[in-house]
Amino acid sequence: MTGSVEMMTFTDDGDYAGVSAPLSAGIESILRIRRGTLMQGRAALFVDAEYQSGGVVTDIFTAADGSLRNITRGAESETSLATVRDQSIYSRDIDSDGVTEVPVTRELEGAGDTVFRLVDWKSYDAEGNSYLKMTTYHNRTDGWYFILPEAWAETVTVRRDDHAAGERAVIFSVPAREDGPPVDVLAIYSITGENREDRASKDGRTTLRTEDEVIYACKILAGAVKLSDELEMSYVRSSFKLIYSEWSTGLT
Repeated sequence: MTGSVEMMTFTDDGDYAGVSAPLSAGIESILRIRRGTLMQGRAALFVDAEYQSGGVVTDIFTAADGSLRNITRGAESETSLATVRDQSIYSRDIDSDGVTEVPVTRELEGAGDTVFRLVDWKSYDAEGNSYLKMTTYHNRTDGWYFILPEAWAETVTVRRDDHAAGERAVIFSVPAREDGPPVDVLAIYSITGENREDRASKDGRTTLRTEDEVIYACKILAGAVKLSDELEMSYVRSSFKLIYSEWSTGLT
């Protein structure tokens, strides 16, 4: 699919003039179009589209001085390569600061054969420069995501523990020191079934949220005391969020 976005401007006498800018090459279908905001407050159009059989790419369009530009589309590649990701997750204002961020997924090291991914959320200025706003881990299976501390973004590893009946845990680990072995620092639990209230509070667990018949709980693990920056429960509470239905990501 090849195409473009066209902007129409109506004159005082009822006529109109149009300007256009091309979409990325390699787009197969449009997934979502949303009006958003760049840094410094400029309005922009964010077009999330299916890219080459399964991936997603975001084109960002902005208007100025009577022209329309795709600020993320490369001149040589003719594609917004910096916004390409392999999962269907859409642009949004992830931190509610009035600026729209584009998500880009990346794989991280994990245990076993399961592939785990992080999401880097990037804001853009009018020249097409990107700036990392935050990094999140999305647990699509259990319907939540967690905003990672900035110090974890490049070093965190993740594994899943489903051995206990009615409980699914995601365990975050980080090196205790530079180049050191990883230590477990945080576990987030999704707890269902009978006696879930009791299980959500046992062994030092803290309830984060109750949703229908699921209790989300966490525990700051012993390895956290080995870190130079101690993990606070207040941070965990404020960084734990539920995934809304329109976010369907397919992420592990």
